[in-house]
Amino acid sequence: MYPQNKKIDLSNFNILIADDQETLTQTLEKIISSIWGTVTKCVYDGNSVLTELKNGYMGKSYDVLITDMIMPGISGLELIRKALEINSELAILVMTAYKDEFSFLDVVKAGAHDILLKPFSKDELHAKLYRVLREIHFIQSCRSAEKRYRGLFNLYTDGIMIIDPKSGFIRETNQALSELLEYKKGELEDKNFEKFLLDTEKARFEKWYEVFLTEGSGGLSDVQVIKKDGTLIHCDITGARVITEIDDSVFLTLKDITERKQIEEDLMEVAQKDELTGLFNKRSFEMQIEWAIKNAEETYTNYALLMIDIDNFKHCNDTYGHTAGDQVLSSLGKIISRCIRGSDAGFRFGGDEFAVILCGTESSISVKVAERIQEQFAKTKNYETSLSIGVAQLKIGTTANELVTLADKALYKAKKQGKNTVFCINPNDKVELLSDVL
Repeated sequence: MYPQNKKIDLSNFNILIADDQETLTQTLEKIISSIWGTVTKCVYDGNSVLTELKNGYMGKSYDVLITDMIMPGISGLELIRKALEINSELAILVMTAYKDEFSFLDVVKAGAHDILLKPFSKDELHAKLYRVLREIHFIQSCRSAEKRYRGLFNLYTDGIMIIDPKSGFIRETNQALSELLEYKKGELEDKNFEKFLLDTEKARFEKWYEVFLTEGSGGLSDVQVIKKDGTLIHCDITGARVITEIDDSVFLTLKDITERKQIEEDLMEVAQKDELTGLFNKRSFEMQIEWAIKNAEETYTNYALLMIDIDNFKHCNDTYGHTAGDQVLSSLGKIISRCIRGSDAGFRFGGDEFAVILCGTESSISVKVAERIQEQFAKTKNYETSLSIGVAQLKIGTTANELVTLADKALYKAKKQGKNTVFCINPNDKVELLSDVL
């Protein structure tokens, strides 16, 4: 609905008046010009109407045509149709003294906005023309706003997509998004946005999106998005849901943080890695184990913690010297790095204590990883040392401290069984029964 109290300037509109009665056209021209100050011009036959519409007035198209239904040349419904072929946005008011010869419905279907029955009063002309001009002004204002929006939409440097909130399908994207994901213009439309997410990200996104639709705004940090060539980029996603009387849309903005993330990771790696083993240090472990606990709760991903101790390490240092001890530590660091995946992480606590966080593994796989580390270590020059490894599978609801405690207890059991062995505590093992183990 157009704002009732909005003041509008109607003087910039061009109005064409057509009637074969010259006295009437001149009267209408005088009335309209005096009321609104609009530009008006008069013609007296249908052919002149079409010519004038094609030429326009001073380089500007006509906004309104006020025409009699019966004139020399082209007239009636045919004139309406041909006028709209020239200017599809033309508003048409038709005048007639023969209401029985023209169906109002046919006139409106042909494209006219309203009808004036002769003789009509000045107030009737004023009211109907004002309504038409106000509607034109509203449409032009909307079109101007749309043009400004389009300009900002396409000039914005971050990728933007408009999504159907129910189906998740992309309705529209800006140029920046196409360039970011390396698609041609139009190739992203009518596809579900989740298609462009890494599989491990979909559950996290879906959980966030469900809350987002209710709250109407929000953001999701560091989402891995797949480009057309299959490479991954990291994006921060912010969204806004816009609900109007006729539409419901979701606007998602993708900000590429890949370069920033790489710089941060490089700096973090320098600050949090152990120089001798190449593994992360204890400080990094404390941060990453907390993150793993949180991520497990959000995405229901399985995690396991391996605690590793080098058997007879003191004997190695005392017998062969600290250089040999450093060689053992360095070898173990390289073995751990080779035996785990990119989604896992290895740590040196200090001294001869190590830890590994495994992502997405069941207990049987976690034990196999531990045994593989043992086997690889046994093949090196280990100076009479071996590895005892405790494995603890994460159970949802367990804190980081509780998980570390379970892994320490599993390591204690491994050593108690004679060293150079692996002991695993599964998620459903009752902690209170571990007293038998210890």
